[in-house]
Amino acid sequence: MTLAIGGIRAVPEPDPIARDYILLALRLDQHIPGLVDGYFGPADLKARVDMEQLRSPALLRDDGAALRARVVAEVPEADRRDWLAAQLIALETQAGVLAGDSLPYLDHVERCFAFRPPRRDDAGFEAAAARIDALLPAALPGAAPLAAAPLADRLA
Repeated sequence: MTLAIGGIRAVPEPDPIARDYILLALRLDQHIPGLVDGYFGPADLKARVDMEQLRSPALLRDDGAALRARVVAEVPEADRRDWLAAQLIALETQAGVLAGDSLPYLDHVERCFAFRPPRRDDAGFEAAAARIDALLPAALPGAAPLAAAPLADRLA
């Protein structure tokens, strides 16, 4: 057992794969604050990352790829292996984009969320905007109808 952040409770010592995953996520969080939504793990790992020199996004991308290869080779439990692989693909993607890798938007979404959103016809959005306009009071000062705005502006 090791002390958790806050020093009040103890948490299990992570195995080498978990340790390296935690370190990768905390290091990337230094580039993308909030990537790690809440950290309640071993305090020594957080302190280690806080004290070390900032790693480049390219190095973090490469660290993620190397750890993903280890996960495939070293994690026998299929559910844990699959979950970690998906998480690492997302972390590699975020680090790669920060490093300047070019990635089409839908590919980025798919790599981060393991889901590729389907393309929807603009006509459905146009119809929804018109229905919203019909429900809103027409006399709002300075308000232009939603349907009058270009679609790209409404989705921004």
